[in-house]
Amino acid sequence: MQIVQRFIEREGVDVERMLVPVRVLWASLTQHDLHGLPLVDEHDNHTLLGWAYFRALVIGPSGAELWGESHFPETEDETHDVVVRAREFRRRTLVDRTSEGQPRLHKAVGNRIQGRAEWMWDGTTCLVNAGLATRVAPMVFEKADSKSGLVPLRALKPVGPGVFEVAGGIVLFAHRLFRREGSRHNTLNVELLDSLQQLARSDKIHNLAVRLDPDMVGLAGDIARSVERVYWRGPRFNNDLTSIPLGVTVHGPPPDEDGYLVSKTEFWWQSRDGQRIFECEEVRDRPASWSDERWPCRYAHSILDESSGVIEHLDGAVRLWDDEGMVTRCDISLPKVGRDSDYYKLWRLDGEINLGAWKELIYLHFRGNPALGEYFGVQSVRPLRPALEEAIAARDEHFLMLLARHPGVEQDSGCGGVYVRWDKHGTASSLSRSVAARLAEAAESRNAALGIPIFVAQDTEGLVRIGSMAVHILRGLDPVNREAITIGYRPLDSDIEIRFGLVGDAEVIARWLTRKDWFPPVADAGRLDLWFDAARAACWQSATREIAVTPSWTLKT
Repeated sequence: MQIVQRFIEREGVDVERMLVPVRVLWASLTQHDLHGLPLVDEHDNHTLLGWAYFRALVIGPSGAELWGESHFPETEDETHDVVVRAREFRRRTLVDRTSEGQPRLHKAVGNRIQGRAEWMWDGTTCLVNAGLATRVAPMVFEKADSKSGLVPLRALKPVGPGVFEVAGGIVLFAHRLFRREGSRHNTLNVELLDSLQQLARSDKIHNLAVRLDPDMVGLAGDIARSVERVYWRGPRFNNDLTSIPLGVTVHGPPPDEDGYLVSKTEFWWQSRDGQRIFECEEVRDRPASWSDERWPCRYAHSILDESSGVIEHLDGAVRLWDDEGMVTRCDISLPKVGRDSDYYKLWRLDGEINLGAWKELIYLHFRGNPALGEYFGVQSVRPLRPALEEAIAARDEHFLMLLARHPGVEQDSGCGGVYVRWDKHGTASSLSRSVAARLAEAAESRNAALGIPIFVAQDTEGLVRIGSMAVHILRGLDPVNREAITIGYRPLDSDIEIRFGLVGDAEVIARWLTRKDWFPPVADAGRLDLWFDAARAACWQSATREIAVTPSWTLKT
């Protein structure tokens, strides 16, 4: 396996304007550190790349960051292993999430299931069966426009982006083509659907409608919302749309990007009968992940009044091409495209459309296609992060803490519930010398042949002993020496070892270890929040060498 360290997330308000507290990062780490999860390409669950692990929480002056590893298979055997693990992971996850809700949803839909049905999870327990939604909520689908198949959004009761409650404790969903790759195994385009639902409140917008999924229903109640990270924001654009030159603009795939989904994206402006008409379509480079014979290409269409500049209409659709049609489509430009594809309009709105909303809806409709960001003049805000070791080494002036979990290794109890392990290339052994002697040896000789010293306690008394001995030795060193220490805690009745690393000046580490609350109380969520606050403050204060030793509560594990 090729292993690549990667930055995952930082605490604080992210680009989606969502607050990510440090306790959420820690909860994510504890969920995916030991067993990991499938690593997919661009949130598409049909394109498996490898396996991902969340490895460490790094706390520094700027807050907490979650780091992990991506494992990419390099042989056929490794690829097969990843595929098997992913299949089992998804099976187990589906059972865990839906087992409680399946009987209730089955009772709610009654005898309206016809033929083969499939259980799914999309924030709630779901059931997919051909035509099931139309049989469960016929009155809703009767409101659909006979030509476009769209249902007026104001006739629906949203309980989430693209999720609509109907009678009987059941929810309906936006059409599957609102999902990445048109697959129900992927998430809905919640940003687009949320924006459309917000616009439904405006008295300047009318005829706002969406296409519903005729086959999928879910259980009403608390519905979890999935979040995908978007790294193109904006957009910035010429506000005078009528001044944009007529004709076709073509954007190709990003440079040096192999296997990109879209071979080109075309933007076409034309003038006809006093109207400025905009069309945009992406041309795919490979078929849908759920079908070798279908090529879904997203499309948008808008109409402006040339004299006033008012945007009067906007809609989004997907064209499904077969193999022969796609070959032809690749060789012609957008103005010459005929009606040889299956056309599915997904949403539309009319009225006096605000320019900002117009740009946002088009941008979100083409979620994941950077050509829209390029055309609208948006820059990527994807955070560029070095490897974890480089990130730590680059902060020589900072005091950092690292928090991780590892599978416990059976050990002799050692010296009073304390032992030392030297970790090298994943191996571990129990040593009989005293912790004090080994810690002194690590500080003085840095014996590379032995690897990294981990001083492990099996009870709270052991933690106190390790902390006291570490302070004693560290204060015998040059106070501004850059030092590092890793301390583990694994109770005898636990198979998980909590590892706590400290990196910084010898005196700064020593001062932290004099606190009564120096080791993170991971078993107590409420107290762990307080500990994170104290750790973050200590790291920040260390930048100005002003660590205040003010214990607030005693260690309990």
